[in-house]
Amino acid sequence: MFGWFKRKASTPPVTPAPQVPDLSEALSDALGKIEWSSDAYRSARFLLGMYGARGVPFSLWRSDGANFTLNALGTAETCTQSYQLVLWFWLVDQNFGAIAGKMARDAFLLAAEEVSPEDNLAGMFEWLLNAHEDAYRLFSEMSADKLQVPVNGKMLQMPREYHLSIYFFLKLDGSPYFMEAAPLNDDDVWALAECLVHGSKVAQQVYAPMQAAFGKFDPNSFEKWRWSTEPGAHEMHLMRRHNNPLFSPSRQTVSGADVYAARVRDAELRDEVRQAAILVRKELNETDLPSDWSGYLDDMRQRVDALMDKALRLGQSAADLEDHLGESRSFILDIWVGAFKGHPEKLAMLEDAEDAHRARQDAMFETEWLRQVGNPERAIPAEELVAALLSDEPAEFAKSVRNLESDERLRSSLLATRTDALGIVQPLLAAGRSLPGIRDKMAVLGVAV
Repeated sequence: MFGWFKRKASTPPVTPAPQVPDLSEALSDALGKIEWSSDAYRSARFLLGMYGARGVPFSLWRSDGANFTLNALGTAETCTQSYQLVLWFWLVDQNFGAIAGKMARDAFLLAAEEVSPEDNLAGMFEWLLNAHEDAYRLFSEMSADKLQVPVNGKMLQMPREYHLSIYFFLKLDGSPYFMEAAPLNDDDVWALAECLVHGSKVAQQVYAPMQAAFGKFDPNSFEKWRWSTEPGAHEMHLMRRHNNPLFSPSRQTVSGADVYAARVRDAELRDEVRQAAILVRKELNETDLPSDWSGYLDDMRQRVDALMDKALRLGQSAADLEDHLGESRSFILDIWVGAFKGHPEKLAMLEDAEDAHRARQDAMFETEWLRQVGNPERAIPAEELVAALLSDEPAEFAKSVRNLESDERLRSSLLATRTDALGIVQPLLAAGRSLPGIRDKMAVLGVAV
């Protein structure tokens, strides 16, 4: 049940290419003529131009000794060149961190969208980059014996490039071996593996001066980015206030540095909860129940509940923590229920306590806005809570308001919310600003405008 704690394979460590003297005079000459971009954002976009023009390193993808059957050549070129491409982002990850790597990757894909939106060029690149990352995860999770192949009657460990060759020959549409359409030709597999090794060496020689040119990762240089599909609480608030007239003009502007800082903080908070959850799991697995087992289990349950409260406030990026802390809690309760068998009065007390716990969770955490109201981290600053509430989708907005109305302790907050909402909405409507659905929301809030 605790398999989620096993860390997923991270970005592959890129083994530095050995110094290859005079690998190519053409390469050396080409590198000397390139004026590299001085920041990571423009460098990522420049990379797209290098790929599109099939400049170095992509023009030098093929090893001199690599010979392919005619139908396999196109697949080999696509595989090797996209491997050279993904190496650039892996190196950014390695040198500047995963969040920097994602922003650079997204800058590249956004540039591809601009260049050719009708051909879904960005989608093609994203598929190729994801395929290389999926392949790395697959191979990193396989046991050593599964990475061996029979050669001349012996089981030998093959390099990662050998398995990557097979993976792409089977996966790429257009490959003669796509979905096992034909038996793999081992000569093609080895030739592609050789090109992958060669292409990696060339790429790293190109990327060393390319990344050295911007020296450090400056998120301020990022003019565009993609929002995360599962953002943390801090990034969610940036998304909420970006170009949103319900917020003050200065807060409607979001920079690349804001996005980077929000993602870093979200990741830090998520990791804090994850590490604490690992310690709880470890103690549950390794500790024999003491004589005061009921008190011990109650203490562990409270620790899990406290972590769950934190996880619920971390935004969508912590969904896995919520799920698996719930599993930890169920594990504790199962022991408790088993111990209370034959004691119906104790089981009834436990069930009552669980009903109260569920009611509390429903009241405090029904919507993202309610989760952030009590967030000590203040992902939504106190002065922007009402603007954030008004920004919610109508169904979520109605749930939050209903919760404020039903809890006696929050009714004073409801009155203040109505007053603040009027203060935000009336001037905007008077100025002729378009606020779709705002009158319906104000009506739900109990305010006429």
